[in-house]
Amino acid sequence: MKTSILSLTIIFTFQQMAHAQKDDFTQYYELTIQARELLDKQDYSAAIKASELSFSLVDCPASRDLEKAVEIALKMKDTLLVKKYCRTMAEIYGIIPSAKTIEDENFLQSLQNEFATEIALAESQRDQEYISVLDSLGNEDQAIRQNGAFEYINGIDSDSLRTVHLLSLIKVRGFPEERKVGKWGYNNAMRIFIHADFDLKNELLGKLMLDNVMSGNMDPMDYAHIIDRRCNFRGERPYYNQVPFGYDKLTDLQKKDISERRRKIGLRSVEESMAIETLPNGDLRASYKY
Repeated sequence: MKTSILSLTIIFTFQQMAHAQKDDFTQYYELTIQARELLDKQDYSAAIKASELSFSLVDCPASRDLEKAVEIALKMKDTLLVKKYCRTMAEIYGIIPSAKTIEDENFLQSLQNEFATEIALAESQRDQEYISVLDSLGNEDQAIRQNGAFEYINGIDSDSLRTVHLLSLIKVRGFPEERKVGKWGYNNAMRIFIHADFDLKNELLGKLMLDNVMSGNMDPMDYAHIIDRRCNFRGERPYYNQVPFGYDKLTDLQKKDISERRRKIGLRSVEESMAIETLPNGDLRASYKY
């Protein structure tokens, strides 16, 4: 009975896909969540099917979702599938899964060797000038924070200057997505966005970030973290609860609303996507899983 229901669900999803537009990230995110839920239930064949369906909806699946598909394929002991998704990661992003996903060091090295050409080609196509500027902006941002103080230039918060600089780059070179600038360049850009707390109501960055989440260029976890950070600065309750402090005090209805918001941008519920631990001093610590 369970298998029949699951098969019907997948058939229904396939029928919905027939009417979907290419690069439909609303449906893509729903399917990636389904894949993770099925993985948790150890229904690996259905999980990989959901992953395949999600990948067919977009030109460039997110690296995190391709890596999750590798994890599922490893559970299935399907080496051909593992290599298929590793090749896609190498071709699009110039990377293969981490040692956390592929624990066999010899196998991981063999994959690195097998897809070295694809990795090198993807790396050569990155915007090196863009990466260099992002690296400088990221270094400036970190240097100021290591000194434990904010910096003002002619009375202007330097975070706002870096943000405006980044926005001018985006206007010319496009959003600093992982394909374009690599993971390191992307992370540097996210540091600038995270620290743009002068944009208290997300009037400058809000739409830009959400548009790029819904086009696959920005990690939903980064977006949720930034939005919640701004909520905190405004003295408001977190919108996505990506940092789960106070989540245990919410009503069931409030938790349901948060789960629905999270799911729309490709995130599972708080309970499913993170483990919350109470430390001896009473503080909370969250460990995340995607």
